[in-house]
Amino acid sequence: MNPKGAFVGVSLAICLVGCAQSPPSETSTAPAASPAAASSSTAPSGGQPAPNPENNAYFGDVHVHTGWSFDAMTNGSKTAPMDAYAWAQGKSITGSGGPEMQIKTPLDF
Repeated sequence: MNPKGAFVGVSLAICLVGCAQSPPSETSTAPAASPAAASSSTAPSGGQPAPNPENNAYFGDVHVHTGWSFDAMTNGSKTAPMDAYAWAQGKSITGSGGPEMQIKTPLDF
C-alpha cells in the first residue's frame, strides 16, 4: 500500500468518525413538551405540516437575466425585472419571443 493511499484512507476514516452523531446522554434532561407545543406541531386543517423554518426546503432562483442585463439585452430579451418577479410568483408572462410562459410551481424566493 502506498503512503498516499494510506493517508487518504486514514483521513476519510477520521472525517466519517467526526461526522457521526453520538447518542443523547441519559444524564441530560429534555424539557417536557407542553400541550400547547404538542398541538402546534400537528398538521393544520389543510393537511399540510406546520412550517418549520429550520427544516423546510425552499426553492428559488438567485440569478435571473432580464432585458436590463447587458448579455440578455444583446440576445434580444425584452423582459423587465417585474416580469421575472411575476413569473416566479406563478403568473403568466409574455416571453421575448412572444409565447406566454408560466412556471408550474411558484418559487419561494
